[in-house]
Amino acid sequence: MLLCHSLQELQNHGINDVSIACGNFDGIHRGHRKLLQKAIDQGKENNSTPVVLSFSPHPREFFTGQCIPTLSSLERRLKTFESLGIKALVILPFNKGLAETPPRDFIKNHLLESGINLTDFCVGREWLFGADRKGDINLLQEYSDHFTTHPVDEYLLDGEAVSSSRIRKALEEHKFAEAERLLSHKWYLSGKVVKGLGLASEKLKTPTANIDTGIPLLPISGVFAVHAKIDRQVYTGILNIGSAPTFLEKQQHNQHVELHIFDFSGELYDKEVSIHIHRFIRDEKKFDSPDELKKQIQHDIAQARQIL
Repeated sequence: MLLCHSLQELQNHGINDVSIACGNFDGIHRGHRKLLQKAIDQGKENNSTPVVLSFSPHPREFFTGQCIPTLSSLERRLKTFESLGIKALVILPFNKGLAETPPRDFIKNHLLESGINLTDFCVGREWLFGADRKGDINLLQEYSDHFTTHPVDEYLLDGEAVSSSRIRKALEEHKFAEAERLLSHKWYLSGKVVKGLGLASEKLKTPTANIDTGIPLLPISGVFAVHAKIDRQVYTGILNIGSAPTFLEKQQHNQHVELHIFDFSGELYDKEVSIHIHRFIRDEKKFDSPDELKKQIQHDIAQARQIL
């Protein structure tokens, strides 16, 4: 899967005729797939290469200064794009210059004079772009002599549009089945096993793998029954997402992701892990002593084994 930072780069890889799906595609949910499929279908019709055009950071994050938790890592998105038939992802840096670019200049500089032959531009019907968000579908369609614009309607489920924010809300409320229904696929929390504080092994006699997801985490906390995929093997276990309040002072309360795999012995450091959450077990809480927490963990493990 090809990753570029400008449309011009596509020519270096022999890509000239392009059908673009434009958006942020966090999670690649049902609505995203509808848009991606349109670009793929137009590519087949016009013998052009289906390409995703996206932005980083998320424009909302740029304007508000607030970090937006992501549903999926870049690596997972690349794998999903490739599996669907997308040939390249182009990520434009969303900075002050791009934010202040007049809409017609955006079309000219990034679409018309990028060196590629844009055959089709597929985007959500309500998409706004350019300085003061003055660019819209009607403006794009004025350039029909150059490329065809395809406005794609939202995907409705239960009468409401499927969106990344709707999915985030479901996950934050521990409604994992609902989130996956909106996504149309399983949701995974992925990352690499890194060195942790060693509290679980030393004080609780329950070895855990500390996971670095590499992305801003959703505000999810608690203990969960999970499946974990490591080196193509799937294991059962429990996952704790939280701040370890029993051991750490309030000012140290950064979010930790810790995985305990049932009946496992082996080295996990630097391993890539994909975690599928099945069910919420309980909220994280501060215990009066490590012994109390140790007893609770054993109860959590027993409950998770029953679930899984």
